[in-house]
Amino acid sequence: MSLRMDFRGIVIESSSDKNTNYFPPMVTSSTFFPAFINRISEKMNGNLNLIMDINNRKNSTYVIVGVAIVFIIILIFQFISGPSDEYVLEMGKTRANRNEFFKTSLESPLPDSLKAGFEQLEYFSVDPSYRLMAEFLPSTEYQLIELPQAGGKPDFYENAGQVKFKLRGNTYFLTTFRQAEGGRKNLFIPFRDATSGKTTYGGGRYIDAQLIGEQVKLDFNSAYNPYCVYNLDYVCPIPPEENTLSIAIEAGEKMFGK
Repeated sequence: MSLRMDFRGIVIESSSDKNTNYFPPMVTSSTFFPAFINRISEKMNGNLNLIMDINNRKNSTYVIVGVAIVFIIILIFQFISGPSDEYVLEMGKTRANRNEFFKTSLESPLPDSLKAGFEQLEYFSVDPSYRLMAEFLPSTEYQLIELPQAGGKPDFYENAGQVKFKLRGNTYFLTTFRQAEGGRKNLFIPFRDATSGKTTYGGGRYIDAQLIGEQVKLDFNSAYNPYCVYNLDYVCPIPPEENTLSIAIEAGEKMFGK
């Protein structure tokens, strides 16, 4: 048997029976080859679609992973710097409101002679490390303590107990008081520290703290001067000796007028 091509198409000749068969050109060129090519094209298209599908899945995975990484970075950034930044902004607003109160309010401790030239109170930069939760050691019995007052007679305050806290690796204690007009959870803490008489008022400063369960929210950034610093008409309690800290509390309000 032999196979050849002529004008009739593909010719198959059998040597045994002398028979000759041929496939017309329309079958070979118009039908067979296009069909063969179509099958190859379909196969290639199928492989191409598979590759594209794999690529799309990979791209989707990359997008999901990328979004997850960005989200994690945002969370980390907010965890590390967000709260502190918010706190600094909050303290800035509090101080701005206090300046406005001193300058414009009828209840301002500043005499009229000082209001005209008043611009702002002086503060240490806000430092979040001076904001902490202290352990509260309540007084075991009701006790009134007589505190001397600058510009007036001594006055009595209820001894609420002590706060115990750590700062710069050391442990400190401060006696806290309750005032007659304050609630049970509101604590008054007069204190001195190593800055007293240097960069802060020599008679000490005050902190208004809040009792939360068995802890006290203690924030030295909110430490303020007694009103007698601005006006001698005011009477101000003087911190007891045990409330003198050996450490320099470089937070809160500075000396007025310097």
